Amino acid sequence: MRIGIIGTGQVGSTLARKLGQVGHTAKLANSRGTASVSAIASEVGTAAVSVADAAKDVEVVRLDSRDARRASSQVSVRATGRILTLHRTKNLAMNSKRVIRLAILSAFIWTNLVGALVRADTNADIAAALMLYEQALGSGDVNAMMRTFADNPVVLLPGKPTAVGREAVRSSYEEQFLAIRFSITFKIDEVQELSENWAFARTHSDGSKVVRATGATLPGGNQELFILSRNEAGVWKIARYAFSVARSGN
Repeated sequence: MRIGIIGTGQVGSTLARKLGQVGHTAKLANSRGTASVSAIASEVGTAAVSVADAAKDVEVVRLDSRDARRASSQVSVRATGRILTLHRTKNLAMNSKRVIRLAILSAFIWTNLVGALVRADTNADIAAALMLYEQALGSGDVNAMMRTFADNPVVLLPGKPTAVGREAVRSSYEEQFLAIRFSITFKIDEVQELSENWAFARTHSDGSKVVRATGATLPGGNQELFILSRNEAGVWKIARYAFSVARSGN
């Protein structure tokens, strides 16, 4: 989504940074001009533009109420749908009190909108991380499996010692893949972001596993809990993993 942010206070600059991190295109402006916003825009990794350009060719504009009075002399403001938008027009005159009221009324809606955008992207990224785990489990590829884990993972398997650290986790999966061929599909039941870089996912799985030594096929249904951390590159990795065998009726 293309988003214009007018206002370079703590909220505006933080929004620009967070939205950029999850793949949205943000432009940053304030009513004092491009020169006054260049340093902040560079710091958060977005474009510094004029107020008029911030409202141009975007789908959403976020207006800081503190900039509303000055910005109203450069663009006009109206509440359209569920969010506050700005648009260029020949008639730039507008009652400043009305502009401020619109900005304040839109603040709660805007906050919810941004939160929803970030949550949606987080959920999609976590779903992608879990899909990589599912693919690695199905292929029996230990290297691919280890790429799904964080630097210091912990894996708790029923009836097995807790595997702490990458070497122990690798050994655990090497042992499993030598003994069992997995054909498992995971379905996500819940994702909750605990902080900027931590989240958990609760899943259940279905499928089968084949014991290599005997050829016996066993049911593979489980219920799982993944705790994920986001690394410096912004990629979600599995930090903690535990599961239990799903019983019928659960």
